[in-house]
Amino acid sequence: MGVTADVLFIGATRPAMAMGVPYAALLANAFITLELFLVSRNLLCLAIALPLHGFAWTMCLVEPRMFEIAAVWAQVRARAGFRGRRAWGVVAYGPFDVEAKRRAGDLRPVLPCAGGPA
Repeated sequence: MGVTADVLFIGATRPAMAMGVPYAALLANAFITLELFLVSRNLLCLAIALPLHGFAWTMCLVEPRMFEIAAVWAQVRARAGFRGRRAWGVVAYGPFDVEAKRRAGDLRPVLPCAGGPA
């Protein structure tokens, strides 16, 4: 009685891929490889594309949308910064500016919950 997935659903929700990796990963690999080649002017630097592609391919074996998940994680991290972690202990989009509320004195102190550490 395990979880079954419809083959059509899996195929329809997969990202567009080339050579086993999403196009974004393929373009990032090409960009990094070509920049290293242009900076070093050494043809052996083109060989770095194989381990980079292998790493991306391995990550996509685990989860085909791994690079999209990483991009969303980076966006949340970049927008939230460390303000939310200091104030609430989490990294998430905030409904208001915590620092502005704290300066205005609008934040109420957090009361310990019953049965928890005081």
